[in-house]
Amino acid sequence: MAARAGFSAQSSRKSFTDVTTLPEVDLAEHGAEGIATVLTKVLAFTPSASAARRLAEQNGLRLVLETGGEQTSAVLPEADALRPLGDVVAEHLAATDRTPEGIHVKAGRKLALVRGLAWTRRAVVAWQ
Repeated sequence: MAARAGFSAQSSRKSFTDVTTLPEVDLAEHGAEGIATVLTKVLAFTPSASAARRLAEQNGLRLVLETGGEQTSAVLPEADALRPLGDVVAEHLAATDRTPEGIHVKAGRKLALVRGLAWTRRAVVAWQ
């Protein structure tokens, strides 16, 4: 039942806040690492950094911000796959005027929750 509820939350309703078993990435620990490295070594989503870059090249790498029950998804280009995760998250947070309730990295069909900062403009400035 829990697996069914998680699948329904992730696939049908498109709300990731209801999914309780997502892998997590802590920005305090992995924010300085490149996204391809995080996907490969931390989350084991891709077999190599080259595979992560190819996924980005095929528009399969996304950063998803959830605010007020709505999702804003940004396709990350291949160049962002090599940039530090913390920099990419901070850049996307600075471009929004609302404080997100959740931030997720989506690689193909795999999804991970990004944790580690209070999602406010002050935290974005502190990261940079």
